[in-house]
Amino acid sequence: MTKRTGIAELLRERILKAIDDGALCAGDRLPSTRELASEFRADPRVIAAAYRELSMESLVEVRPKSGIYVAGAAASERHRLSAQSNWVTEMFVDAIGRGVPLPDLGPAILDFSEARRMRAAAVAETVDQAVGISRELKREYGLNSTSHHLAEIRSARPPLGFCSAHVIVATNSCASEVRRVALNRPVISVSARPDLFNNAEWLSLTDREVYIVVTDPGFVPKVRQALQRTKSPAKVRVIVAGRDDLSRIPAGAPTYITESARIAIGKTRLPGRVIKPRRLFSDTTVRDIVSFIVAQNSSAA
Repeated sequence: MTKRTGIAELLRERILKAIDDGALCAGDRLPSTRELASEFRADPRVIAAAYRELSMESLVEVRPKSGIYVAGAAASERHRLSAQSNWVTEMFVDAIGRGVPLPDLGPAILDFSEARRMRAAAVAETVDQAVGISRELKREYGLNSTSHHLAEIRSARPPLGFCSAHVIVATNSCASEVRRVALNRPVISVSARPDLFNNAEWLSLTDREVYIVVTDPGFVPKVRQALQRTKSPAKVRVIVAGRDDLSRIPAGAPTYITESARIAIGKTRLPGRVIKPRRLFSDTTVRDIVSFIVAQNSSAA
């Protein structure tokens, strides 16, 4: 693989990810060849060649004497569908290699993934975390989930949603305390994706600040602590809905909104460009939750 090809692949991945998240859209200007040459420590001519390659794929548009811009959405959609097709193909091939015929694969997946009858309770020290975890449990895993602040669990009469849950999903920092009152029910400790609030790769593609809107002031120091481990913390601003002025977000600025903030804001329109919600859980947490669901369905079979 030539250096030009390697840089083109990396830029392609960055741009598609940023488009998918909503951080970039058609017409947005991309970093110049000189800027990327400094980042990649490569000759500007190599960067220009990589951009031309992406231009031939209709992913970017090279405007002479103006710069490089994100092209229309059609190319990104084609790339996304191609990636999905490749993933499904590999899954089918692996299933056949493991002795599972394709006609049996669909019913088997449904049997093991069914989670509608399972109740979950999400527990965290902040409202943003609890609501976000609960949303992900519903959306990604089909669990009937409720959200609870840790203070509710500490009360003499914990809420019904917590008491009736088949599984409790809690942040790492409060999991041990939750286990003491879980009455022998399984407790899954959640760890978040390391790049949850800051994707350094697509941040490098925009010269704008990125905004994060939350509802719980107690969540702000947690976000800032996470950002300190990233490459571009100075480009991220945290705003508390209900306390801070949302109109201070510049028009079109990439804006990430926690699920709790989405509920609090309601139909209020933000001046920024809203970034698509991201998956919260780390790969380890994903495996723990899926393993629980599969084990429950296996025992019920």
